[in-house]
Amino acid sequence: MGQQKAPEPITLTWDVQEDVFPVTGHAAKIPSFKGATIDLLARLPYYRLSIPNTHISSFKVTEAVFAPFIGKEQEQFKGINFSAEPIVAYTNARQNKQPVTIVSILPIRRNLQTNQLEKLTRFSYSYSSGTIATQTIARVAAANDNFATNSVLSSGEWYKLAVTQSGIHKIDKATLQALGVNTTGLDPRKIQLFGNGGEMLPQPNNAPVIDDLQENAILVKGEQDGQFNDDDYILFYGQGPHTWHYNPQQDRFEHTYNVYSDTAFYFLRVGYSSGMRVQSRAQAGGASQTITAFNEHIFHERDLMNAVHSGREWYGEEFSTFTNSREITLPVSGIVAGSTPKLTAAVMGNSSSGSSFTFKHGNNTLGTIAIAGRGTYNYHPEGVYGSQTFNLPLLANATEARINITFNLLADASATGNLNYLELNYLRQLKLYNDQTAFRATASTNNPVTNYSIADAPATASVWDITDPLRPLQQQTNYSGNLQFSAPSEVLREFIVFNESSISLKPIVKGNVANQNLHSLNLDGGIDHVIVTHPSLLQEANRLAAHRNTKSNLKSIVVTTTQVYNEFSSGRQDVTAIRNFMRMLYNRSSKPAGQIMYLLLFGDASYDYKDRLTNNTNLVPTYESRQSLHPIASYSSEDYYGFLDPEEGEWAEENAGDQLLDIGIGRLPAKNAQEAATMVNKIVAYESNSHLGKWRTQVTLVSDDGDFNEHQEDAEALAEFLEQEAPDYTANKLYIDLYRQDAVANGQRVPQLSKDLTAAVEQGTLLVNYTGHGNEVSWAAEQILTLPQVTSWQNADKLTFMLTATCEFGRYDDPARVSGAEIALIHPQGAAVGLITTTRPVYSSGNRVLNRNFFKSAFTPAPGTAPRLGDLVLQTKNNSITDNVSGSRGVYNRNFTLLTDPGLQFAAPELKAQITHINDRAVGADTLSALSKVTIKGKITTANGTVATTYSGTLRITVFEKPTTQQTYGDERAPQVPIKQRKNVLYEGAATIANGLFTVNFVVPKDIAYQFGPGKITLYASNATQDAMGSNTTVTIGGTARNAGTDNTPPTIALFLEDESFVFGGNTGTNPLLLIKLFDENGINTAGLGIGHELIAVLDGDEENPILLNEYYTSEKDGYQRGRISYPLKDLAPGPHSLRFKAWDTYNNSAEEYIEFFVSNDGEFSLEHVLNYPNPFSTNTTFHFDHNRAGEDLEVQIQIYTISGKLIKTLETIQYAAPAHIAALSWNGRDEYNDLLARGVYVYRVSVRSRQDGASVSKFEKLVILN
Repeated sequence: MGQQKAPEPITLTWDVQEDVFPVTGHAAKIPSFKGATIDLLARLPYYRLSIPNTHISSFKVTEAVFAPFIGKEQEQFKGINFSAEPIVAYTNARQNKQPVTIVSILPIRRNLQTNQLEKLTRFSYSYSSGTIATQTIARVAAANDNFATNSVLSSGEWYKLAVTQSGIHKIDKATLQALGVNTTGLDPRKIQLFGNGGEMLPQPNNAPVIDDLQENAILVKGEQDGQFNDDDYILFYGQGPHTWHYNPQQDRFEHTYNVYSDTAFYFLRVGYSSGMRVQSRAQAGGASQTITAFNEHIFHERDLMNAVHSGREWYGEEFSTFTNSREITLPVSGIVAGSTPKLTAAVMGNSSSGSSFTFKHGNNTLGTIAIAGRGTYNYHPEGVYGSQTFNLPLLANATEARINITFNLLADASATGNLNYLELNYLRQLKLYNDQTAFRATASTNNPVTNYSIADAPATASVWDITDPLRPLQQQTNYSGNLQFSAPSEVLREFIVFNESSISLKPIVKGNVANQNLHSLNLDGGIDHVIVTHPSLLQEANRLAAHRNTKSNLKSIVVTTTQVYNEFSSGRQDVTAIRNFMRMLYNRSSKPAGQIMYLLLFGDASYDYKDRLTNNTNLVPTYESRQSLHPIASYSSEDYYGFLDPEEGEWAEENAGDQLLDIGIGRLPAKNAQEAATMVNKIVAYESNSHLGKWRTQVTLVSDDGDFNEHQEDAEALAEFLEQEAPDYTANKLYIDLYRQDAVANGQRVPQLSKDLTAAVEQGTLLVNYTGHGNEVSWAAEQILTLPQVTSWQNADKLTFMLTATCEFGRYDDPARVSGAEIALIHPQGAAVGLITTTRPVYSSGNRVLNRNFFKSAFTPAPGTAPRLGDLVLQTKNNSITDNVSGSRGVYNRNFTLLTDPGLQFAAPELKAQITHINDRAVGADTLSALSKVTIKGKITTANGTVATTYSGTLRITVFEKPTTQQTYGDERAPQVPIKQRKNVLYEGAATIANGLFTVNFVVPKDIAYQFGPGKITLYASNATQDAMGSNTTVTIGGTARNAGTDNTPPTIALFLEDESFVFGGNTGTNPLLLIKLFDENGINTAGLGIGHELIAVLDGDEENPILLNEYYTSEKDGYQRGRISYPLKDLAPGPHSLRFKAWDTYNNSAEEYIEFFVSNDGEFSLEHVLNYPNPFSTNTTFHFDHNRAGEDLEVQIQIYTISGKLIKTLETIQYAAPAHIAALSWNGRDEYNDLLARGVYVYRVSVRSRQDGASVSKFEKLVILN
């Protein structure tokens, strides 16, 4: 295609300095521009843009305007080489099968004439669409897309074997019997072996990969008679987990260490069909060279520590001031005289000033690897990597190589270091060593045919060509003093020579494998929702899938990790197996554009894939980055499972490495079945109709202070977005700098903010959004949220969703610590149903972009739709990459994850509530004035705007005063700024909705701000099945009503604890519910604008810490004159307490009420005020008592005795959801035979047992009968 041009020129405003964190040296700042993507380690700013709906073959910066860096800015890029023009890189990607190109521009050049660095300030661009390379990738990917429609595991009798090293393995009769194979009558001709070797799967989707289990060629000794006799056996070549590849540039073999598994697996099928056998290959003619030596390779690598508890790279032996020298012994033999072995060493040093490793063999110094000093800033790297190859002088008769390694600490006495690996390449005489020897010779490729001469091998020895480890070939040989053969050598071939009769290597028995057939899934393209779980969590995963199928009308399936590994990675753990499984389902999907699939990873994960850690939690693995030393650049991410298009999968950790999600992904990090059940319970509850409520319109914004108000400004931007784009929602601003802080020994605390956050969660809030500093267990230096606080939350019927733009709060892959996000998910009494949270350190610039994109997706969906969280996380992440405003890319983007079911719908109402008239006038034509009586009418509408005439339910209406401003304190040297707030509520009430219509009446309080200005009315409607929301921001508030009446009568107040059965002086637990009923003919004043005119409770006379209850007041349905307050008191000390409450009506008349009560320890079941009334009595009496287990189901028994102790009457009942005061049993003064009892004194015992925990309590009292 022809050249395309940018729609308009782009201007870069270079007016900011960004922090960078290089691997070595100090943290620094660099010049940057608004919207830059910063490569923290390379110390460079990039401009990123996307070109939708196309792939490109070229890109050019045009019309470029440059300006020189001024003064010290030239020095800030010292040590970096820049080209004469901006460097451009682009990635041809896809999103949900649609093409998109992501372009990265380094907007800095070195002017060759002036030798000065210059910044790009304005430019345009052009590009060409279409590329042959893209077509080639598509062809290769198409080959990889031909997944089998049935797995071989779907039929037959299967058994699993394991191998830990490469070589010829022997399966004898004893091994078969240990597997559980019935060898009686077993036909060995129908024994088949399947497996794909042990090497890690390639990440790129277009790399060649084996699909399903492939049959291997094997040798079965003695199969001709159709019986598996005692001396029969099977030989097969098993490829271990760690493999080797030749590097022609370095002229050496390099090992590939399998980071996911130290074991490879093979599968045996018996009695099904004739098996594949090793075929014989004749010798080739025309050999012009003879090989008598081969390239041997060995390595030493141990996994002992992970430097930052992140990333896939583990390190071995440690060096420090206490142990600065170690010796590693490598076994060798048959070294070719005169040859020079090569030793490659890889190490890591962790020193602030630099260190080095010196390598010796005997008295010979091989060399030194110098390691630069790592950074010294917060979140600095925990090491710097280094490697080098040395000549290793070894004698031809050497049997071992003793490598002495000395760690030189230099100037840093606290420095440490670690060996990563040693890798030895040497020429070895071609012989049969022990019972088998694998060999290869790079010299063989010099000719098309090569002759091999193997010493010390008997004439009966076998040689297999294992170049294709699944299809070994038995090479024909001849013997003339040495075992010899000729074979093609057009490519580098691998062979193995062995003594068949003496093979000792046997596979590890694993056992029977049930039939399975994942490859048959989604052939109709209809699957919506996939759960990959650990077998131990299967029951709860199936329960969630059943819920998705019925509640959400999503076609959901459940598979286990074991099943996925069996079919997609030959039984071994490999994250790419899960990705390839999803790729198969995705390619078969028939979903239209814009609709996505969902993947739920059901189970916890760990940065330790191999269970090296105690109490490891690696149930369903996550993707760990290659970078494993820098805590900022290292990450774990589920995104890898969602890169499913042909060009994706490699996910390079570089500036141009971003890729786009094709499916919505989430994780439930359950460690066990109990946690899994809790999470599923919460998801089911969240989507139940009992969870409907006004809380679904509340958004709580929490921000840190300091950093020149950066976090606060980010939160304010989100609040402004809601105000302008989604006014139906109400923002609750909990900014640290809006609160007075208390000084403590180790900093500052903001106890009132913590209380307000708990109140917001427990009253109900759709979203809690936090921006600022934090860690795994708390928010902000002031610790405004801690783990004990999360576990105290009681909001099981109003579960929140959280977005935490802070460091590491969702780090779920560290078995040694349970993160705050995990605590919020597994807390059974409430907290969160899910989170978008961070698994590693993040920075505010990326947080800002990601937060903004989440709000756009979540709060401005298409009319009548409630987005699923998988949709939101996909849109948020992809838009943060493809928006032509740089920001949340690279590691910024990868470190955010969704912790919940991606199929879960965000609890946003789908219908619309709308005001049509105020005082019978069109909206906007009337004013709400002080003491005026107001009538508001409105309707409920569907997505297309028509009245929902069949809708009936209850409307909740909130009328807000005009916004006020609150000045921040300017703590941590931040500027003081005004924050706009809408806190003052003129009316909060409820009304009946019938046939989609509603009417609300109320009186505007006298306490308003009398200047005229815009108020706000929010509406929330619900019934048993559906809800709606709406708002009005055009209503005017101000002035006084002309014909306001008079009212000098104060409101009436009734106080209770737990429930309305409570009596003065009654008994409660330590967390009682305060209930207040109010009445006034003109309504209650909740505006809070008049001095002292608040709804205030004072506990135990503590006037310094009154409890403000305005926001807890709600008028009764269809009646503004009556209302109630429900407020949870918490953590009261056992003993006597008092509470005084004061309220004002809309005319500013006040009233007070007082109550006393006694708190019993929640751990003790207590009865108080046990009595019967009347007492004495003649014909009937009722038994009364108070207790501290209100709300529980209680078994109550009353036994009546004579003074001498004879039982004469038993009364029993069950009180479900028992009130605090019980008066449920009455007695007529007769015994069990209905005979009248004699006049006199009797004793009775009240016994109460809780059905919740089995606790019981009893008390004796006396009664008098008058006859």
